[in-house]
Amino acid sequence: MVEDIVEGGPSAKAGLEAGDIMIRLDGKSLKSMKDLRKILAKHNPKDKIKVVVLRDVKKEKFKVELGEKPASMFASMEQIEHKMTFLGVETEEIEG
Repeated sequence: MVEDIVEGGPSAKAGLEAGDIMIRLDGKSLKSMKDLRKILAKHNPKDKIKVVVLRDVKKEKFKVELGEKPASMFASMEQIEHKMTFLGVETEEIEG
């Protein structure tokens, strides 16, 4: 779930909102933060990716132009914290 949007970041510019639940990224289903990190790691800044979210029980589609990758993304995927500045969102795992 998108916990917070980075003001002026890629997702804010695309129209994503706090509370959105990301279900697809770049045409692939998202089941965990690991899925999100793996997909983002394959992209470069300025790439445009499709994001599908659930918002108020409806699917909404967005195209996000990615920002700069955090340095930790290059070092090790496990080092990336929940704040995904590359996408411009702060995320939280949904249990259940």
